[in-house]
Parts: sequence; structure tokens; C-alpha cells
Amino acid sequence: MRGRGGRGQRVNNVKIELGLLSPRNLRVSDEWYTRFRVSWDPVSAPVQGYKLMYSPQGTDRYVDFFVGDVASYTLHNLQPGTTYDVKVIAQYTGGLSAPLAGAGTTLYLNVTNIETYNVDHDTFCVKWTAHRAATSYRIKLNPVHRSVYFQDLVINPRSTMELLAGYRKRPTTNR
Repeated sequence: MRGRGGRGQRVNNVKIELGLLSPRNLRVSDEWYTRFRVSWDPVSAPVQGYKLMYSPQGTDRYVDFFVGDVASYTLHNLQPGTTYDVKVIAQYTGGLSAPLAGAGTTLYLNVTNIETYNVDHDTFCVKWTAHRAATSYRIKLNPVHRSVYFQDLVINPRSTMELLAGYRKRPTTNR
């Protein structure tokens, strides 16, 4: 190095450390009930590959694994309706980069806005908001009194309301 104004002294053995480049621009797409795709812009330096980490938001239960030298990966076997913290880390022969962090959310699987109305002694109506991927609905009641019996109903996916009637006393067996 030379100083201002002409000849300066040379400085030898100066070590300048530069951080390892991190991936950039985390994106989440193709969200479904138990999966989503994580994509990122790769670094412009040679890497061994990328390490992916994810955990349900608000927990420290991270799952981490090496995904190779790719710029996207689909996470599977996730819980429906859950937001996950996601981190992507570049892996170099000399170490790991700082993480690129983001979040992804799986779709909610259950029905919503369940309401009962016209409630009477042995009948009532129930309605709900349709679920876009439903192939059928199952209504299961758990009566408070064990003597009341109700058989589960399976309803077609175009229906969003049902009249529930005809509670019966549970059959008794004579021994």
C-alpha cells in the first residue's frame, strides 16, 4: 500500500477477511396442504451446495439437510395451516455463509366458519364455508349423553349445510 503524496512504505502480511457470499431473494411458491417450494438466487461463487433449514414458526425444532447445488427445493410432509421459518445457507469448502431467512405457510385443511342454527330438542342445522379442495365432508357428533346415538354422515363437496335430525337412543343389548 502506498500513502498519499508519493512513495510510501509497502505493507506486507495484511489479511483482509471477506465473508462468504449468501444466497439472496428467498421465494416460496406452490403452497399446498403438506408442502411448498422454496427458491433462492444462487451465489456467484463456486459452492458445494446449499443447506436448507425449516421449523414451525415459534419453535426451535429445526430440520436441516443438504439439498445440493440447486436453486429450489420442495419441502414435503409439512403440517397443514402452519407457517414455517425457512433458512437457506450456502456451503463452501471453507465453511457456511450467513443464512437467508424467510417464511412459508401451508394451506389450511379444515373447514371454517362452522355455525349451528334452528336448534331444537332433537334436530339442528349446521353450515360452513366450502373448502376448495374438499372431495366430501364428514359430520361426526360426540353427544354429551352416552345414551344418544348419531351415525357419522358423509356429504358431497358441493353442500355447505345439512339438517341433522333423528337422534336415537343408543341400542341396548340384553344379556
